[in-house]
This record gives sequence, structure tokens and C-alpha cells, in this order.
Amino acid sequence: DSGYEVDADDTKESNKERTIAEGLSEADKTYMETRSWWHVINTFYPLIKFYLVSFHLLVCTAVVLSEDNTRLVSRYRNNVVMTSFVITMAYLTLLGEFLELYISQGRATDKQERIGSALRIVTKSVFCVILSFYYFHVVSCEGSSTHCR
Repeated sequence: DSGYEVDADDTKESNKERTIAEGLSEADKTYMETRSWWHVINTFYPLIKFYLVSFHLLVCTAVVLSEDNTRLVSRYRNNVVMTSFVITMAYLTLLGEFLELYISQGRATDKQERIGSALRIVTKSVFCVILSFYYFHVVSCEGSSTHCR
């Protein structure tokens, strides 16, 4: 005999504690979920982005590096392929940030999360603009090599 006895009333009393579902039903919600196709697109967005960038790289490589293309025969043609590839990736990443921002409209966010989202969007926008200027510089250098060195 261990000296420990369980009273039947204590067992019934402990079973009457709140369940997790009851506790969560009384808690404040931090995310008001809405069902839409945007959530499906957001879930599969990394895969969609990979397919779009891969297709762009395939088409750009085929067009720019083909033997029939006599316009792009200079030393910059590899830069055209890689720069357009990086630009496509940058713009699709920026589009993903806007998609995430649109989907998270109903969620209660703190100030730090809003600032982080704004900084990510501004940084990615600046990279997109810089890469676009570089791409147009490389494309303009294709025709003449006098001002592009």
C-alpha cells in the first residue's frame, strides 16, 4: 500500500477542466482568415515563379544566342540573357511581396512587422529599378561599342 489514494470525486473534477477548443474559442483572433484563390496562388507562388523564370531563361537563351540572330553578336549578348533573367526574378519577387501584403490585410500586425514589410518592398523596388537601368544600358550597347566600355 503506497498511501496514495485517488478519490472518485477528484477524478471527475479534473475531467471538467476546459478543453483546448473551449479555451481557443474565447481567445482574441490575431488572423481573420478569408477563403479566396489568392491563398492558393500564394501557396504555390514559389513554384509558379520557378516555372516562369525558367521559361523566360529558356526563351531568352534561344532567341539571343541563336545563330540566326545577327543583331546580338557583340560581347554583351551573354549579359543580355543573364540580366533579363535576374530582372524577371526581381520583378516576380516584388510581385510576391505585394501578393503577401494584399493577402494579409485582415491580419492584426504589429508596428515592427509593418515596417519590415515596407522595407522589403522598398528594397526590392530599388533593385528592380537599378537592374532595369542596367539592362537598358546593356541593350543599348549592343548596337554601338563607342560609348559602352
